[in-house]
Amino acid sequence: MNIFVLDDEQVIVETLCNILKEICTDKDNIYGYTNYSSLLKDIKTKKCDILFMDIKLEDVNGIELIKENEDYLNGTKLIYITGYDEYVEDVFETDLVYLVKKPLNEEKIRKAYLKAIEKINNENKVIVVKTVRETRKIKINDIFYIESDVRLVNIHLKNEVLVSYAKLSDMEERLKGRFLRTHKSYLVNLDKVKSYKNNQLILENGKIIPISRNNASKVKNEIFNYVKEEV
Repeated sequence: MNIFVLDDEQVIVETLCNILKEICTDKDNIYGYTNYSSLLKDIKTKKCDILFMDIKLEDVNGIELIKENEDYLNGTKLIYITGYDEYVEDVFETDLVYLVKKPLNEEKIRKAYLKAIEKINNENKVIVVKTVRETRKIKINDIFYIESDVRLVNIHLKNEVLVSYAKLSDMEERLKGRFLRTHKSYLVNLDKVKSYKNNQLILENGKIIPISRNNASKVKNEIFNYVKEEV
């Protein structure tokens, strides 16, 4: 596995790389950068499995840098590091795994690393769903959201919708930890959330999911806690 680290302060890069060497396996390759041009050059030739990215770089915004190079980061588990609270909402414009607040320490980095590993492992987990026509095995990571429809649920995947005889509450229990109830009729895959604003969730496929007034505070907290360390 290849792990990349970018921060414009050499001491932070060295600190982070040293911490990662202690918690990663011997098979992991760790690459540290203080110059984003060097990082961009390498991600075009090496597979980047996990990327620790500083947000406020000397002459560029790390979030914008990610957005401009997302084609080369397909599948990369992105972890932002920052000392500035004002960027917290902006990180949802990209597909991130975790947000680590400075100053860094081993506990914070370990949490972020394990979250990225968990997400990598979860991508292959499946559930068995009984649809109106057949029994299907589907990857949990392929589900964008689930919508209640009277006595049925519509399971929305990237290119199809499966109709199943199930209760939304039962699906919520089966998918606990990765899915969030935003409304009495909607259950959303947190990994598919692209942005949060105006009491709505915008998913990676462009779908806008409503958030009920009663759930607004809970949803906001759950969204931020999913990617943000406890401080």
